[in-house]
Amino acid sequence: MQHEQFYFKSAKEQIDLVDYIVSLGFQYFKQNHHDYWFKSPLHEEHTASFKVDQNKQIWYDHGTGQGGDLIDFIKAFHRCDFKESLIKLQEYLGLNPSTMEAKNKQNIEQDNFENADRHIQIIAERSVQKYYLRQYIQSRSISISLAEKYLKEVDYSLNGRYYTALGFANNGGGYELRNKYFKGSSMPKAPTILSLKEGKNDFSQQSLAVFEGFFSMLSFLELLEKDKHFAEKPDGILVLNSLSFLNKSQDLILSFGQIDLYLDGDMAGKKATEQALSWSEKIRDYSHLYEGFKDLNTYLVAQNLQHKEQEDPKISYGLRR
Repeated sequence: MQHEQFYFKSAKEQIDLVDYIVSLGFQYFKQNHHDYWFKSPLHEEHTASFKVDQNKQIWYDHGTGQGGDLIDFIKAFHRCDFKESLIKLQEYLGLNPSTMEAKNKQNIEQDNFENADRHIQIIAERSVQKYYLRQYIQSRSISISLAEKYLKEVDYSLNGRYYTALGFANNGGGYELRNKYFKGSSMPKAPTILSLKEGKNDFSQQSLAVFEGFFSMLSFLELLEKDKHFAEKPDGILVLNSLSFLNKSQDLILSFGQIDLYLDGDMAGKKATEQALSWSEKIRDYSHLYEGFKDLNTYLVAQNLQHKEQEDPKISYGLRR
């Protein structure tokens, strides 16, 4: 019981309730300061009456009168007991309790290990084939044709078990790994730099777009594909894969003639944006394009849902995937 209480406390400290609900395929429809409004993940409804207070990390479903913290939500959503809810947290974090306990006790903070698990071993990669991974891509409003240009289907092992996830390669030889239930990285952890225009070698004459994660980058390209006036197409793209690489990438970023920031809209993203803007006047913040949303992907998903609801008002998007 003491071990379970330790793991419960550790998990609550690491998991944001809004992020967890979004990872299940639900997108919030309104944000008012620290309050996020969803169509309830627990039942069908046509209006967003499920509120999450991100500061307090609690939720309340006005449709049913239920509420609580992260564990209460997991128990209600998955219809499970406390012990089973811990298993769900393990799946989400990609860790087992003993691994998490060791990490907390040792307080590992080495730069190259940030958000990367040394126990992850990449086994194989291929084009994205598995149905559930392609379905996950589409649930994030990304077209398969676009995703196939940048993502791989990656087999990996973790703590003696074998898994498959989407893999986004970084410039250090590691992968950002994602599927519906897992978010992690293989070693070494590093940013990713991509060139969109051929024949240009002088960075001082090029533009660069900077993103935190690859789903934001893919969402940006998806939005550009739908509306070329959404933003200016850059010559190059930098995906940080972790905000810790912002300062480390400063020289690279400043070597470009124009830098456009598309960082997340949370507190960490806003702080990083302010920091980068202080480096140079040639750096511009474009987060106003998705103001009120956590990032470009939540904006893209919300836009697509809105279009579908306008086409068919009877459609409800409060259902589970």
